[in-house]
Parts: sequence; structure tokens; C-alpha cells
Amino acid sequence: MHQSSLLLHNERWASRAGAVDLFKLCVIWACAAAFNRLPWLLNSPAGPARIRPKACRRASQERGFLHQYWFVSGAQPFEVFQQTIKKAQAGESPAPTATPLPEGVDPFAEDPARPGLTYTGYHHRGNPNAPILIIEFSDFQCPYCLQHFEQTEPLLDKEWIATDKVRVVFIHFPLPIHPQAPKAAEASECAADQGKFWEMHDVLFAKQSQWSGKAEAPEIFKTFAKDLGLDTAKFNDCLDSGQMEAKVQDGLNLGQQAQVRGTPNFFLIKNGQGTRIPGALPYEQFKQALIQIETGATPTPQAAPTPAS
Repeated sequence: MHQSSLLLHNERWASRAGAVDLFKLCVIWACAAAFNRLPWLLNSPAGPARIRPKACRRASQERGFLHQYWFVSGAQPFEVFQQTIKKAQAGESPAPTATPLPEGVDPFAEDPARPGLTYTGYHHRGNPNAPILIIEFSDFQCPYCLQHFEQTEPLLDKEWIATDKVRVVFIHFPLPIHPQAPKAAEASECAADQGKFWEMHDVLFAKQSQWSGKAEAPEIFKTFAKDLGLDTAKFNDCLDSGQMEAKVQDGLNLGQQAQVRGTPNFFLIKNGQGTRIPGALPYEQFKQALIQIETGATPTPQAAPTPAS
């Protein structure tokens, strides 16, 4: 697509009813050749009908254009463009674009354009309309996070999440004392890129003893990806390139803003207010905190952390 043609001749297409159809056809077939002839097409009586999809596709193939366009929303760092171009060259499908946060909407609400993600890009599970929100800051190498995963989380899933009372937003907060934790968080995000965040989340915790404290942990994560049936070439490239570092850092930034000092750390929120649990609790104690939130009997109200928009 040639930007100069669109800008130089915008007076010819801006008010034309057929312009949208023209753009749609040319984007579908990645027909840069058609856009080069934009002025002629718009002045032609046949308008967009003159574009032949097969011919357009053939022309773009002959001239080496991509068959698929990716759209990057907003001003992005160079690394984002670099990764986007790399994925496009590899023929990968673009990830859904984040929906701008509507005014007055909870940033931890599910993004309708990206099921399983909040507007701010964090992973969540449970009914999006559940009345209670748990914001969990966690570290895959943390033994107390493992304790929560093994002892408390299964009962939370059964009694609160499966019954549509609670949903959980998971946010990375790898601690400096856990040298393999940042790469483990990146591994989960690389798996998320192929639709398997929670599967990798579970494996990283369940097999923590296999990789924690080991310099070769990234290679072990690659074996986990293979076992999960992921595209290993894609996963390995994602992990080796560090393209998920910024996403992990985003969680750290939010946690630091919220005065998180250790993991796990939970914010239990209902109607914008709630309480905080700084550590792994036995299920019965965690349950009592949830009951207090549910009934409005929270002893020390605390607002949820606020992600940067």
C-alpha cells in the first residue's frame, strides 16, 4: 500500500461512497498495485469493481508484496515494529489488537476483542462478570507461590471460580532473588502467543523443581513447550529473542506502584474496593477473606492497583 497515493489524492476518495469497498478489497488481497492506481480507479465509472481479486493477488505475488496486512495501533517502540514485521514475513497471523479502554470501564475487565485478556493485557480466568476480582501478583520460581498453586488454588477454582463468584487476573512479579523467574514468565507469555498461557502456567509451577536454580532453565522451558504441542520453532524464537520482556516488566511496574514487596500477593476486590493478602494462606483463611469481601464486611478497605492507560 502506498501512503503517498492515499494522501496526495485524498480529495478524490474522502467523499466517495465506493472508497471503503476499494480499501477492503485491496487490503484483503494486499494489492499494492491497485493502490498505485488509486486515482484511476476512483475516476473510473466502474470504481472498485474494476479490481479483480485474482489479478490483484497475482500482481502482489509477482511484485513480492505480503498477502496479509498487520495494523499496529498507536506509537510503538522500534522493537514492537521489528517483531511485527518479523512475524508478518514468517506468514503468521496477527494477534488481536487491544481495544482502547472506554471511559469509566474497569481496566481489569475483559477486553471483548481478546477473550482471556483484560483491557490492559493481563491474563484472566473465570466468568468475566463475576462479582469478585482477585488480582494475583506471582512469581513462577517462588516456593510460596507454588504452595498457593498446589494447596489453595484448586479449592478456589472449585468453590469460587467454577461457581462464577470470582475471576482471577494473573500479573507477573518475578522477584530479584529468583534469577530464572523472569525467563519463566516470558515462557508463559510465549506460550500465550499460541493460546496456551494457563497450560504453561500450570506446568511451570508443577515442574518448578526441574528448572528452579538451573542456568539451563530456558532450554527446559522449550521442552515444556514441546510437551504442550506448541510450535517449538516459534516458541524458541520468542523466548530467545526476549520479545516478552516488556510485558513481564509491565507487571513488575504495576506491582511496584501497588507497593507489592513479595509473592504471592493478592488484591481481593468487589465494586472497586477490597482487601489485600500479602502471602500464601491456607484455603480456609483465604476463603474467610473472600466471604468478607462478598458480604461487604472487609475490615480494612483498599483500592485496586491502577494500571497505566
